[in-house]
Formats: sequence, structure tokens, C-alpha cells
Amino acid sequence: RTSPWIAMDPTLPTAALRGCFANRALPKRQPRRARRCSTRPFRPLGYGNGKKESTTFSGWSNCYLGSNDPYGETLHSILSLVRAKYLSIDRFVSVVGSFVALQFLLVLKPKTVHFFDMNPQQVQWAKMLCELIQISKTPQEYISRVFARQVRPFERRLGHGGPTGDRLTHLNQHRFLRLPIAQRLRSDTLQRLSASAQETYQRVLIPLQEGDQPGWFTPTLLPC
Repeated sequence: RTSPWIAMDPTLPTAALRGCFANRALPKRQPRRARRCSTRPFRPLGYGNGKKESTTFSGWSNCYLGSNDPYGETLHSILSLVRAKYLSIDRFVSVVGSFVALQFLLVLKPKTVHFFDMNPQQVQWAKMLCELIQISKTPQEYISRVFARQVRPFERRLGHGGPTGDRLTHLNQHRFLRLPIAQRLRSDTLQRLSASAQETYQRVLIPLQEGDQPGWFTPTLLPC
């Protein structure tokens, strides 16, 4: 009888119901004597704490380096915007996060785009990805530069009529990742990036390209 309960108002939308909390009267408790909390080091997500603690999402270890949103949910949101004809807008504001917002920009036409994040490293990662997009003429070239492996030759070797088709997909991406690093492509990519993006590429992306798993929130990257 003294536990919190949720006030359900049928006139409120579903999203609003999540915030409608009320408490019954709780019995009075005797005041506790103040005591000092024991100090212990904070371990961010990705360091084996079982996700039992909250995190400040600071530093590279807590970055979303790949997509973290369900594709079906993202597609549903995009199609809902298309159906509602909310495509030409003044401002598009989104947290960087896993950068799923880029998929919305395939259909939206904002006059101004704002990205923000509480983690400065997340912003650095997003800026590097934007530079990689700008220097890539095709999606295949973008994936090639991210993973330092040539997509076009890989797809040509797949040929037609094979069990996985002639495109890089989730069915053959592990074969793609077993290809040797294209050192010339990696060097060309680094030369085209800004100094800040070069630092991010070398510090974060190159170890992931070579299969290192640093124990971060994003342990590895996959193209599909």
C-alpha cells in the first residue's frame, strides 16, 4: 500500500502516460543520522559492470560508434514523416548518439541542422564521419574508407547468382572484413581529412579496422 503507483489518465497520449506518477501517503520515518558515503571508482558502461550503474557518457569508451537504433523503428518514423508530409522544415535538431539522424536527412529538407551531444568525443566521431561522407562519391566508397577495404573489387569477385548475391550484405560482411587492409586507401583517406578528423581516425578507427576490441561500449564495427 505504500509503494508508488502510476496515475493512468485515458485522455492523455501514450507518451505522456509515462510521466504521470503519483505517490500515496507514506508513513513518517525517523530521521537518519548523516553518514559519509564510501568512495569507490566509477566504471563506465563497457567495462564489465553489467550495466548496473548509470554513466556520464564521457570519453571514447562510452561512444556509440555504430548504429544503436532498431531499423524497423527508424523506418517507421521516417515513413510516418513522409505520410504526414513533414519534409520541408526550418530546423532539424538531434542528439548525435549513434547518428541515426542521418537516415532522416534522406527524406527531410531542413534549412538548418543542429547536432549536439553531452560527450565531446561523440561529437568528434560524428565530425569525422561527416568528412568521410563528403570525400566519398558513393556509399561503397564510404564503406571502403571506413573499413580500409575495397568494396567494389569484393563485390565483383562475388559474381552473379551466388548464395549471397553480388552485393556486400550482412550475409558476407565477415568475408569482407577478412580482407587485408588496403594501406594505400587508408593513407589516401587520412590525407583528405582535417587534422582533428585524422586524430580520430588514427586513435579510434584504425584499431577497429585491424580487429582490436578495446572493451568499449561499441566493441566492434560491422558494415551491414
